[in-house]
Amino acid sequence: MWVDNTKYKEKYLLGRKPIIPETEFSFWSRKAETEVNWRKIELDDIPEFLVNCICEVAELLYIQWLVGGAETGGQVVKSFSNDGYSETYGSTALSKSAMSKAISDIIINNISNTSLHNQFVFRG
Repeated sequence: MWVDNTKYKEKYLLGRKPIIPETEFSFWSRKAETEVNWRKIELDDIPEFLVNCICEVAELLYIQWLVGGAETGGQVVKSFSNDGYSETYGSTALSKSAMSKAISDIIINNISNTSLHNQFVFRG
């Protein structure tokens, strides 16, 4: 694993309150690393800008999971009525293509002006 909870707190958050609970960070970090690795960025030693990238993608994935109705199979209550009891369900999650674009944007923003920029942008 490239980024652990200590790097998340010390190198990325820099004193801010964590979005991802400590007990869940390893899971979301690994999912984020899979997204970055899928895009063919390969390194033996991870530089700080890539730590930031992994953490930002992990937070996006975690937030997407939360707003997508993590405990309700992707559905969240969008409206509620009390008297005759009525609930309307829907999803506030991003579409797969929007999520993929958001992840790509995070990666590009974090690696622009680095030696990895051309590797990411121009490799298949």
